[in-house]
Amino acid sequence: MIRILFSVVFYFPLTVIAGSLVFHQDPDTGLLSWQREESGFSIRLIQLHPDFVGATYAARGLPSYIVDKMMSYCVFGTIVRNISQHSITCHVSDWRYLVSSPSIQN
Repeated sequence: MIRILFSVVFYFPLTVIAGSLVFHQDPDTGLLSWQREESGFSIRLIQLHPDFVGATYAARGLPSYIVDKMMSYCVFGTIVRNISQHSITCHVSDWRYLVSSPSIQN
């Protein structure tokens, strides 16, 4: 089982490559993404535009107060890829996140 722990600490306005971690800011939207490749496993976090988040949740029939609240958050899409020649198992229910800022509560 693979456990994934993330703590996004840095903000970079350009694409920056640090080891195998890539930060990118889309020049048109200003949205950020982060990608990491490690030992046959790749993960990419992509910041989603608030309008896209709102349309996605509204299309699923959620109440407007929930849609509006979700649009106020920074929401990410996730792309996980197996870049090895072997099978991997990933249990999303085991994912956890870390918050480095004391002003943000888990």
